[in-house]
Amino acid sequence: MYERTEESMGPVEAQSIIDRSKQKVKQSRRWHAFIMLAAGLATSGFFALIGWMPRERWENYEIFLLVIPILIYTWLASIRKKHPTTGSREILRFEMRIANLYTALMIVAVAACLFVLQQGTLPAALIGILPALPCLYGAWRVLR
Repeated sequence: MYERTEESMGPVEAQSIIDRSKQKVKQSRRWHAFIMLAAGLATSGFFALIGWMPRERWENYEIFLLVIPILIYTWLASIRKKHPTTGSREILRFEMRIANLYTALMIVAVAACLFVLQQGTLPAALIGILPALPCLYGAWRVLR
């Protein structure tokens, strides 16, 4: 990165390099937090929209409604891939735990929405908060 291997570096130069490195890591964390926050908000919004409407209104469009979250997830994953982490392995492990928890809670929320809760009611609309919580916590924790 710097060709001054044999000479000693001054304190101002060293501090400048440290500051640039910190800024790069901070920008990387912002992208992580943005992706987690966007996933949480999109999940809550999608479940609120679907859960609030009676099933008869969207029954003919089920296949299209299934594609919308997949497209949103793919879009967020592509943004995440364009901005790889410059942080530690700890952040990557934390992000993986959040993703696993999000996936498990998403399966629970979908199953509850389809088999347990009556569509068009408040509980069916609020079930989307369940899978969104790990994403919102993850965004807060990464920025902290």
